[in-house]
Amino acid sequence: MGCLLDYLQSEDEPVRSAAALALLRMGEPRAVDYCLGQAQSNTWPIMPLGLAGGRDSLALLTELAKKSDGGECLTALGLLGDPSSLPLLMSRLEEAPAATALHCLTGAGLYETVFVPEEVDEDELFESEKEQLKQGKPLTRGDGRPFGTTVTRISQKPEDWDRWWRENGNRFSPSMRYRNGGPLSPSRLVDMLSTPSTPHELRRYCSEELAVRYGQDFALEMDTPVVRQVGLLSEMISWSKSSATQFREGAWYFAGYQRD
Repeated sequence: MGCLLDYLQSEDEPVRSAAALALLRMGEPRAVDYCLGQAQSNTWPIMPLGLAGGRDSLALLTELAKKSDGGECLTALGLLGDPSSLPLLMSRLEEAPAATALHCLTGAGLYETVFVPEEVDEDELFESEKEQLKQGKPLTRGDGRPFGTTVTRISQKPEDWDRWWRENGNRFSPSMRYRNGGPLSPSRLVDMLSTPSTPHELRRYCSEELAVRYGQDFALEMDTPVVRQVGLLSEMISWSKSSATQFREGAWYFAGYQRD
């Protein structure tokens, strides 16, 4: 463990981040403290704090998110699951990570179908197309349709979330942490891992949290063969049911122990 702590000071930020995650999975509290000290001036500690931090991390990440347009802080706040983050997240819905964080915390299931224009590389355009862009005219295919794709995504419409919050806000207590609309617990994490509609990124974080928060590492990776994933999910479900009385729903945990 001592060698891993040394890697937290590597000049290579991906190495620092990987070392922090490995230490958190091992239940090393010094890694959390180090990340807290580094997050003001670096971005690499943000996601480790989202996975392992307590109320002190919530305060710091809220401060950083208000000063920055970085999506990592918004995602980390969604993982921390404190309802106090909802107004900030709802104010930043022009950023996709804020919508994902709201989905993670509330489980609202709000989606929208939108057309996403294709990014244009002007170096690949003909002169006539460049002139068309200068005139503010969209580039179109041979059939007259604009370049891009219609996708279904988590809603980024403020009016959708405002309406949902007015109807459901009274279900959320300021003294608890939430995931997918209910108090955070191992079973909530396992449910999200088992649900096909859970965004890929959130599934990965849920797997990490079982190890970091609750000290139960099932070694589930998102590229694990499907047959193996099904077996691991079955093990997770059995464990979450047998440990239901071991962990208090909605409380802050690290390495299997409740924290402030």
